[in-house]
Amino acid sequence: MVQAEKTYEKSAQMIYPLSDRSSPATIPNHHTNIRLNTIGGDHWKLPDQWISWEIDIPSEGLYKISVRARQNLVHGLKVNRRILIDGQVPFKEAEKNSFEYSTGWKMTTLGTEDEPYLFYFSKGKHILTMETTLGDLGPILRDAGNSIYSLNYAYRKILMITGPGPDIYRDYNIDVELPDVMQILAEQSLVLSDLAGQIEAYADDRSHAATLKRLSHMLTKMYTIPFLIPRSIKELKINVGSLATWVHTSREQPLEVDYILLQGEDKKVP
Repeated sequence: MVQAEKTYEKSAQMIYPLSDRSSPATIPNHHTNIRLNTIGGDHWKLPDQWISWEIDIPSEGLYKISVRARQNLVHGLKVNRRILIDGQVPFKEAEKNSFEYSTGWKMTTLGTEDEPYLFYFSKGKHILTMETTLGDLGPILRDAGNSIYSLNYAYRKILMITGPGPDIYRDYNIDVELPDVMQILAEQSLVLSDLAGQIEAYADDRSHAATLKRLSHMLTKMYTIPFLIPRSIKELKINVGSLATWVHTSREQPLEVDYILLQGEDKKVP
């Protein structure tokens, strides 16, 4: 057992030991005194932040790794960690390991639903590192960022014709004057709709797709009825800003860890 608060190295000073008294199973604990018994949480959430621990392996062999952790800050979303042994990712599957949202502490054994991953260790001291990564969420956020770039370009092009305070009763002939903008609106409506489906499949809470769906529906309305574009330009700006905020907050991957357990493959996880 490796106590998570007893780190070997870490990527930032802001990652420091915390005190948890929400569960008597948190180790170490005391009925009256405060113990610094966990690490991470909201301080360990940004991509590429990492924590490493020194472990002393008693005998050579294959070990499964279980983590007593809690992700109760980002509702309905999984967070991901990359596993490195002595500075190297031991196999491809260790690149992304998910920890489900839970209001309480949960023991997670690294692996698939069918079987745990087995990590080879030689006898002696090794460095185990967990690094924040976006996992399967990364491509979704990347595509959403590309959509923001395209829609900001379209917004500026429309603004050049209508100005910041367009006359809502005037037909600016946006579809004739700006055919490239109309194409962007049509394309990004489909892209955002597809991303909404992906985030619904990824997250446990469908509300994470609300911003994507709302903007996709608005873009569909704009390219279908170009006359409505001038009166929708302020709403477009607001919704694109909301999408940018969603991308920024979704990059956060907080995880609080109590301890890490290394066991032989035949041992039962507590």
